[in-house]
Amino acid sequence: MNPLNNNGRSRVSRIRLHVFQIGSAKIPNHSGGIQEIPLFRTFAVISFSNDPSKRWRSILDTGSPHTIFPPGLWEGMEGTDSAPIRLFENHWDSRPTLTIAGCTYEYQWGEVDIVLHDCRTERTLPAVRVIGQFLTRRILTPKEHEHHNGTTTPRRGLNHIVLALSPGVFDGRYLILRPGPTENECDAWVQVDHPDAMPFTKVVL
Repeated sequence: MNPLNNNGRSRVSRIRLHVFQIGSAKIPNHSGGIQEIPLFRTFAVISFSNDPSKRWRSILDTGSPHTIFPPGLWEGMEGTDSAPIRLFENHWDSRPTLTIAGCTYEYQWGEVDIVLHDCRTERTLPAVRVIGQFLTRRILTPKEHEHHNGTTTPRRGLNHIVLALSPGVFDGRYLILRPGPTENECDAWVQVDHPDAMPFTKVVL
């Protein structure tokens, strides 16, 4: 395989993210009018390095300070030397809590090696060790404790992994955005290196 592309630059490892439009927003433009712009949501396909056959579609949240793992997804993958997840010892009298997707959870800090997968091919990027928040017990509100015909009706809560930009699986990597086939589409890649790119916390257009 030729290590250089057609421009004479070194080939780099990259994977494609899944980007789709979720709506649009109207904003004022420089001429005093209103401009409608598309709103996109970005997902990445990930696995834990010890078992690449189990993959999850995870949402990229640029506003999240930490990577978050929902309850039910990771339980049973911790507690032994060969398990992919290592939970940190809790030094508090009670577990800390966070609120996400309209629900409050207790959580534990832990770490896991995460592999990024291309959403269309079998390409991957090398595993990165990520420290994140592993959600445990859901804390129901008083209203959610109310019974209706003998059953509770809690909110759905978080059901996907939330990937933070930094610190996380994107550290030391670059986000490359390009216009898609139509006006309201966008292509996105994550690369290990890029000759004209800026850090992943900034977008390269």
